[in-house]
Amino acid sequence: MMQYSYFEQTDEKLLQLAQMPTEGGIAVAMRTTGYNVENDEIVELVICDLDGKQLFAQRVKPQNVETWEPSEASGGISPADVAEHPELYQFEDEIMALFDQADIVVCEHLPFTQALVEGSWVTLPNFEGFDLDEEFRLSHCTTDYRTEPATAVSLAGVAEYYGLRADDTSCLGQAALTAQCYRALVAEHEAKRVEKGAAYWEARDKRLAEEKAAQGRADATAALREKRYRQMNGLLWIAGAIIFASLVIQMYQRGFDAGLMVLAGIVSCFCLARGIINLKG
Repeated sequence: MMQYSYFEQTDEKLLQLAQMPTEGGIAVAMRTTGYNVENDEIVELVICDLDGKQLFAQRVKPQNVETWEPSEASGGISPADVAEHPELYQFEDEIMALFDQADIVVCEHLPFTQALVEGSWVTLPNFEGFDLDEEFRLSHCTTDYRTEPATAVSLAGVAEYYGLRADDTSCLGQAALTAQCYRALVAEHEAKRVEKGAAYWEARDKRLAEEKAAQGRADATAALREKRYRQMNGLLWIAGAIIFASLVIQMYQRGFDAGLMVLAGIVSCFCLARGIINLKG
């Protein structure tokens, strides 16, 4: 089996993973008719908390898929096994409530899980999701490619990396194992954070504060410069308004065509309006 090792993270990513919630979340596992996100459907869905306690477990009848071969995807569940079961959408309220109340929703493959649940006419609320395989892949490398994130990940491989038993192959067992692996990943990154030492993080916080203050001063200077530019621009527009207003007066005194005076007056008013806008802005 492929072996993994820790892949050095940026400080921002390390802190993000180290601070992920380990309470108040849920882990989701499912059995499906296959691995095609467009054509396959769910035949069993299990939700547990991050301690592995079952919150929801139900075998369901697919809406469109009538036959499939028993496989790893289905966990051995056959069409006959779920022929008399309800469809998943009938449990929409219960599923929605669990997702809505969770601080984090952990799945082995989050996009696949979400797509199939919603494809079963279950409307999910907005939720904070965590793709275990993807996050583990990005934060670990294989022993053969230590300079790159791992190229392939499985729940069994993640469990082996963290020394967790993966012998319960039931859907609930897989959900509980997903939760265990998630908590182990968070704990690993918290340990990496502590390993860097308090002095490192204090220096980082000080540096970031100084950079933020410097950026604030730069932004203030830029804003003041922009304000002065608008004011100068406004004065130029007002000067133009005065010039055209003077032109109107001269045209009137010399008996010029009224149409030209109106046009010059409109231009004068336009310049005045633009000047006021720039000065107020």
